[in-house]
Amino acid sequence: MIFIVTSRGAGTRLKGGRAVCLRGPKAYTEGVEEQQEDRRGLSSYAKAGAYAGLAFVTPISGFVCYKIGDWLDQRYGTGYLYLIGLILGCAAGMYETFRQAVRIEGLDKRQ
Repeated sequence: MIFIVTSRGAGTRLKGGRAVCLRGPKAYTEGVEEQQEDRRGLSSYAKAGAYAGLAFVTPISGFVCYKIGDWLDQRYGTGYLYLIGLILGCAAGMYETFRQAVRIEGLDKRQ
């Protein structure tokens, strides 16, 4: 048994790697797990940063797929693959934006 001095003073000992207060009926660590679960969510600033990054997903994926379609048009002498690339890129970007928004909000967790 090891006694340690904490911010609560003497009379605390380590029990299974956790500090337990010897004074009072409640353990010193009661409620700590619940508080840590609440902290696991993203703060409002983290969410704002993540959402700001999402603003670029759809336009960039649309542009990249447009350029791929344009390159294919030039290579094979067609005139419609750029449009197919643009539509596929924007659709993929919107899908990824939706997936990331669900992840940011925590709606993907099963309850």
